[in-house]
Amino acid sequence: MDKLTFKRGGQVLAPSLFTVGNMACGFYALLSTFRGEFVSAATAILAGMAFDALDGRVARLVHGESTFGVEFDSLSDFLSFGIAPAHMMYAFILKDYGALGYPIAFFYALCGGLRLARFNAMAHDADGGKTHFTGLPIPGGAGFLASFVLVYQIIEEGRPAMTWKILMDQMPLLYGLAPVMTGVVG
Repeated sequence: MDKLTFKRGGQVLAPSLFTVGNMACGFYALLSTFRGEFVSAATAILAGMAFDALDGRVARLVHGESTFGVEFDSLSDFLSFGIAPAHMMYAFILKDYGALGYPIAFFYALCGGLRLARFNAMAHDADGGKTHFTGLPIPGGAGFLASFVLVYQIIEEGRPAMTWKILMDQMPLLYGLAPVMTGVVG
C-alpha cells in the first residue's frame, strides 16, 4: 500500500468513525425505546446529533469528503433521526391513539427518508447543490421530538423546579397534540 492510498483511507476513515458513533446512538435509541427507557432513547438521539455535527466538520478538516461519506452519513441519519425518533414517539405516545398512531409515526420516518434522498440527489448533481438544505434538516426534527420526550419526563417525575413554568403548564396540551406535532415536524 502506497502513502497516497494510506492517506486517503485515513481521510475517509476519520469522519466515518463519527458517522459510526451517530449510527450507534440511533441503534441504542431503538433498543432503549424497546425497553421503555425513553429518557435514554431521547438522550441517545441528541448524542447522535453531536456525532452528526462532527462528522462533516472532520471530513472538511481532513479533506475527506467523499461520495461514500455522503451516502454513509445519510444512512446513519435515517436510522438515528428518522427511524429511532419515529419508533420512540410511537412507543411513548402514538400507540395510545390506536390505528392512527402507526401511520403518523411512519409518516415522520418517510418524510425524513425523502428529505435525505432529495439532499443526496442534489449533492450528486453537477451544480453541487450541497450549499443549502430545503426544509427542516432531519436532525432538527429529531432533536425537537427528543427534547419533547425529555421535558415531558421531567414533568412526569415531578422535577420541574428548573424549567419554565409557562412551558410546563402547556405540556398536557402538547401531549394531546403529539400526533399533530409529529406529523408537522415530519
